[in-house]
Amino acid sequence: MGNIICGDTAIRYLSSWHQRSKEFMMLRDRIKQAVTNYLSTLPFSDKDTLRDLPLRIGVPGVSGVADYVVCDTNYFIVIVVCKVPNTKRAVLEAREHLKCILSATDTQFGIIATSTDPDSWFFSENRRNNWFVEIPRASLESRVAHWHPDMRQTASILNLREAIGKWKNLSEQQLKELRRWRWTAIGLGVGFLGVSLVFIWYILKSSAPF
Repeated sequence: MGNIICGDTAIRYLSSWHQRSKEFMMLRDRIKQAVTNYLSTLPFSDKDTLRDLPLRIGVPGVSGVADYVVCDTNYFIVIVVCKVPNTKRAVLEAREHLKCILSATDTQFGIIATSTDPDSWFFSENRRNNWFVEIPRASLESRVAHWHPDMRQTASILNLREAIGKWKNLSEQQLKELRRWRWTAIGLGVGFLGVSLVFIWYILKSSAPF
């Protein structure tokens, strides 16, 4: 049978637990404020930002919440998860949580904010097929600044679009070449007709009686 905590011990325990909870919430609020400040600067400030967005992970009955989502009209670009690093396990769980929501939403970049200093945060890239890579902060910011929807297209789609583009360019070149040869043919035809008319006129003039 477990020990029963009572009297002064129980009061001290509850007081300590309350203090830790209060410190935890205060630190989380400071982290979220740091993220808010961070996302209010370029390259994020010219994009839309959603807060506390509920997400469906993909498994029935399983859901999650993204603390911040940087997005444009049709795509999520960056998902930020705020986590107080009270234990090493909590940080690892936050990374797994981030992987899940990046995969579920096909979002390219993710951030785990564990303090008020962005340089200490975890920055990652979702390269699809359950492949996630930690990247430098500067790399993420640079790529977000130049982000375009084509960055999330699959290789096959990009190859198809490239092939279509080449085909269009080739068709335009062939059309220009055809037009050039058409005008050349018309010019030669007009020239030949002119020479023929002059030749006929000369023959008729030569055979006419004086």
